[in-house]
This record gives sequence, C-alpha cells and structure tokens, in this order.
Amino acid sequence: MDYRILNVVLTLKEEPEIFQAEDYRYNQENSCHELLITVLGQKLWVDTRAVKLKKVTGAIFCWKEYEQGQYVELNPSNTVCPECGWWQCHLCGSCHCNKPAKKG
Repeated sequence: MDYRILNVVLTLKEEPEIFQAEDYRYNQENSCHELLITVLGQKLWVDTRAVKLKKVTGAIFCWKEYEQGQYVELNPSNTVCPECGWWQCHLCGSCHCNKPAKKG
C-alpha cells in the first residue's frame, strides 16, 4: 500500500477533517492495515477499515471494465479500498485486490 498518496478522513466535530497518512504498517495481532496520522499533535495509528480513505492524486481506468471494452475512470470521487489502497470501481467494485496477475 502506497500510504504517501492517501489521506484519512475523520469527523472530530461536525465537519470531516483530512489528515495526511505519515506511515503504514500491517498489524499482525489484529490482522489489519494501519496508517499513522497526527491528530491534535498526537500520533495515532488507525485501522484502514475503520476510517474513510481518499487518494490525493491521479486517475485510472477500472481494469475489469477495461477488459470488457468500457473505459470507467476512477478518480478522487471514488472510494478507496482499505486493504490495498486503490480506488474501488463504482460500477463493479473492482480494485487491486482482485486484479489478476499479468501473464508472461
């Protein structure tokens, strides 16, 4: 997971706030991916499944829809998979987790 391009969205008061991910680790004990953020001057590890993630840059086409001859653009309006850090397709739900390995 490339944490450098991810932001964590938390709602501390009424408005959602965005925090830049500073580091990444895999928590063996809880079997989850975690990102390090700074909240109110405190370092905090958050489970990627427990927060909303946003990618800060880029755009890409959905691999599954592309294979079927469609060009579905994924961009910051799409949700981010908490397991792999890639955008999830709003049509089919595909991300990097279920992308087949290249042959050859």
